Amino acid sequence: MKIWRLHESSNLLLIGGVSFIAISPLYFYGALSVQIIDSLEYKPSLHGLGATSFYLFAAVLATSLGRVADQTDPVSTLKISMSVVFVTNIGLSVSNSLQMICFFLAFGGIANAFATLGVARFVQDKIEMKQQGLAYGVKQSATGLPTLVAAAAIPFVATSDQWRLVFAIGSIFPIIILKNLHPLSRGKARISFDSSLFSFNFSQRSSRKKYTFEIKLISVSFGLGAAVGAGLITFLPVSNVESGLSVHQSSFAIVLASFSSFIIRFGVLLYMDRTEIDAIKICIFMMAIGAIGFFGLSTMKSELVTFFAVMTYAFGWGWVGLIAYKMLRISSNDLGSNVGLMQTAAALGSVIGPAALGYILEFSGFQLMWTVCCAALIASLAFLIFSQLASKSAKS
Repeated sequence: MKIWRLHESSNLLLIGGVSFIAISPLYFYGALSVQIIDSLEYKPSLHGLGATSFYLFAAVLATSLGRVADQTDPVSTLKISMSVVFVTNIGLSVSNSLQMICFFLAFGGIANAFATLGVARFVQDKIEMKQQGLAYGVKQSATGLPTLVAAAAIPFVATSDQWRLVFAIGSIFPIIILKNLHPLSRGKARISFDSSLFSFNFSQRSSRKKYTFEIKLISVSFGLGAAVGAGLITFLPVSNVESGLSVHQSSFAIVLASFSSFIIRFGVLLYMDRTEIDAIKICIFMMAIGAIGFFGLSTMKSELVTFFAVMTYAFGWGWVGLIAYKMLRISSNDLGSNVGLMQTAAALGSVIGPAALGYILEFSGFQLMWTVCCAALIASLAFLIFSQLASKSAKS
């Protein structure tokens, strides 16, 4: 029993570690936005280009990679992810322009796409069903931790180019994971690459995947929500300072919001192992609270910023794991393909969101930008409701 518990704990630590590291380049970039903008001297409205770059290649590759994940050992996928994160963080630590940052964040987006698919398969293959909510709770809470870590580091990296140290230290973490990744099994499908860019050949022929209407609606919802979440991560620190908070007060608000998101993400997914309530219903409830938070941010009142930052981080972006958990429950042998479609939608939303919100910020300010986020999250919520109606219709 003790050996079993130790094995389960090591799997959960691996899931959390990979999830933390894979998203860390983007979240470090978002949390350190004020320092990076001051150091490299570009307009705050252009900061969203980094997040756009992060998700651009993921949008192109996610569906194809999902099919790859269905036919190969998930540990191999995770190894590729961690190797690419190492290169990404090293590159970001020496970047001297926004263009270089965007270039290396694009690599980070590929790594995150690999990690998401690899973790989904790892949970399906190695974690018992009664523990899968816990596993996704660990994954999603770990995903939010990089913002907390980077925000907590702000008082120590607030001058000159010291923000580079955060990325340099971050490059150590994937090496630790790589040393502890071991193959799960033998005899999986072999994958080969031909000379065409982004082209894959499989030793097993596979038919074109047909997605259910429910899966499509959930993916659209996730895409809209991801656009909002990417904007939140990218612009909230700058918005806090613009509203009247000092850099240190803003870092405290981000730390508090990130910690709240950590607790909520872990708590709701742990609860899913103990309830019969559909994950989508809880997700809809959280989105509704998050929309109120975004409307509150649009007021730009410095005395309320911290409260609404917590509300948006915890509820407006804390629902992500519930959708991933739902995908796990309604997928069987096609989990990688379904998650791939979801990740494609998320990546497209995350590509368009920061760029579009940056445009709104440039010409209309933060008030309109956060109002648009509120409206987009309500639309995302509506698509989830439609997905449930579609599911009931299909069953009847």
